[in-house]
Amino acid sequence: MSNRLFLTWTDHRRSRNLAPEFGADYVCMESNLPYPMRVIVLSFRTLLLLITRRPTVIIAQNPSLALAVLCCIFMPLLRYVLVVDRHSNFKLDSLTSTRIKMRLFHTLSKWSVRKANVTFVTNENLRQLVESWGGTGVILPDRLPQLETEELWQHNGITPFIAVFIASYDDDEPLAEVLDAARQVSDLFHLYITGNYKRAGIVPSINDKNISFTGFLSDGMYVALLTRADLIIVLTSEQDLLNCGTYESVALGKPIMLSNSKAIKAYFDSGALYVDNSINEISNAFRVFPARQQQMNAEIKELRNRLERNWQKMFLIAQNAIDSALKSLHD
Repeated sequence: MSNRLFLTWTDHRRSRNLAPEFGADYVCMESNLPYPMRVIVLSFRTLLLLITRRPTVIIAQNPSLALAVLCCIFMPLLRYVLVVDRHSNFKLDSLTSTRIKMRLFHTLSKWSVRKANVTFVTNENLRQLVESWGGTGVILPDRLPQLETEELWQHNGITPFIAVFIASYDDDEPLAEVLDAARQVSDLFHLYITGNYKRAGIVPSINDKNISFTGFLSDGMYVALLTRADLIIVLTSEQDLLNCGTYESVALGKPIMLSNSKAIKAYFDSGALYVDNSINEISNAFRVFPARQQQMNAEIKELRNRLERNWQKMFLIAQNAIDSALKSLHD
């Protein structure tokens, strides 16, 4: 049993991968209760765990912001180093919102950044934002995951290529544009779209012969589908968001279609087709892929090796930041 805890109220591949790297026990507490009751119940369970375990280091995943705030509140009493793994959860598009909910979110967000010893983020823009709010920001992107499965994805289509759009059905994803673009290349690609489309209220069209919504997949079948793909699509309108699906694609050595944002292109700088999320650019990317496939396959493998080397360097910086905070705590 470790004296370090990685706490989360939502199971997340990034958190599961990071916890053992920092020698922390991964503790995921979840509840299906309505949000206010969920926060109360999970706060009580978390506080009981902290009092019982008395950890020296807590790494708290944000989201949930409520978890980060709770850990900030009890820092002085229980005396631990607090790292908030914020990655890209900043909702920057609502910074100027007048809605009470968003104003409260950003007030607590900035306060937790100042109170935490360290805040992990995924890129330089967000690190500078954390520093401007009075916090200590450290860049730590996701580590490329180890993805293995004994499952096989069965595909009986006749199109030459398979594409997979990794979807969560959030507002930042150009789902309609991807669908329209896929319809234009029905002779080239069969498109699979992952995620729980029923919960999102999506009704698949029976006329889309080259488009399949997979619904919820087990981890094994999800990896099997990505392994079967020729091209993986991960698109977002969020300028500083590095999606988990992109790391998964690189880990499997799969060419990717990505949104043309500065943060995305800076980190995933090869083996990709970059688009502005419009129907025209997405369909054009589909069409140029066959000629680019061999080159992209080589580029993505080189990128995978380079990202793994670079991640090790960033991990050492993150570990040193925790060690420095521990030293200050005990001085």
